[in-house]
Order: sequence, then C-alpha cells, then structure tokens
Amino acid sequence: MWSVKLIRTAILAAGHLFLLSSYGFAQSGPPPPAPIIETELKQNSIKIREIELERIKRDARKRGIDTGEQAREIRFRETKERFEGIQKRQDSIVKAYTHSRQIDYEEISRSAAEIYEDALWLNREVFGEKTDGRGEESAEAAVPRESVRDLIIVLDTAIGEFVKSPVFKGNTVVKKAAFEDAQKTLNRILELSRKLAAAASAADH
Repeated sequence: MWSVKLIRTAILAAGHLFLLSSYGFAQSGPPPPAPIIETELKQNSIKIREIELERIKRDARKRGIDTGEQAREIRFRETKERFEGIQKRQDSIVKAYTHSRQIDYEEISRSAAEIYEDALWLNREVFGEKTDGRGEESAEAAVPRESVRDLIIVLDTAIGEFVKSPVFKGNTVVKKAAFEDAQKTLNRILELSRKLAAAASAADH
C-alpha cells in the first residue's frame, strides 16, 4: 500500500509535469495563419500567367535554356483560350436571350463585355493593333441605336466568320489578304460587343 506522503509526492510531480508541458505549448503559440497570396493569385488568372512565365524564364536562365519555346507555348495557350472564349460567351448570350421566359439582360451585357476583352487581347497580341477598337463617339451618337436582338444576330454572324478564318487554322500559310480580313472582322466584333454590352445594360434598368 502507498503511503499518503508518497501519493502526495506523485500528484505534485504530475502537476509540475503538466505545467511544464502547458508552458511549452503556450510558448510555441498557435501556428501562423495560412498565407493568402495563393488565394489572391487564383482570383487573377492574368497574374498567374505572368508569374508562371517569369518562373519559366528564371528556371531557364539557371539551366542555360532558351525561353523562346516556353514563351511561345504560353502565348499559344492564351490565344486559344481567348479564341474559344469568344465562342463560348456568344453561346451564353444566345441562351440568355432565347432559352428562358424572361430575357437575362445582365448575362448578355456581362458576356458581351467579356467578348470585347477577349477580342481586344487578340487584336493587340495576334494582329499587333495598339488602339482599343473604339470609334468616334460623336459619329456613333448620330446613328440610331440597334436593338439587343439585332446586335446579337450581327455579332453572331461576325463571330461565325471570324472563327472560320485561315489565321486560326493550324499548319497553313496565311495570305496577307486573309490576315487583313480576319482583323477587319475582329474590329467588327469589338464594335458590336461593346454596343451590345451597353444596350443590354440599358435594357436591364
């Protein structure tokens, strides 16, 4: 049988051990909060691509590798995403106008604005155009505003012509005339998508 004194000594020793372990835990503190950089980057796909390109360049410099091929691959992926994005957003516009009892003008305006951004990128990066595709506002103001329905129809036609351009067909030599025609059509898409975004936004209010 344990004596009372022995039991008291054991309890005191256990108490000291608990206090020491608690003190050590308190000193270590809670784990630092998770960094938010990754979350922020995921919300900005353009920034992610820029960082990825810089990473590739740094790695290539360390290994003495030419970055030309990697840069071309990234550019090709971006062009493909923008090219396909125009078609997907036009499909969204058509569905928003025809597939419900009430026209979703908000979706039409948002998708048209995104088409404009994709077309602007292609015009700059593929065709080398430095302007934003805007015409003279004063001249435009004198022309009657087209309806949302009419703008959707002509925009759909322009996009259909654009995606059939030889410029975007692989393994083909593109003639200068075809390149110029594709850019004219793209400028038309810029104009129409901008007008449609504005018209749908006005109709939504």
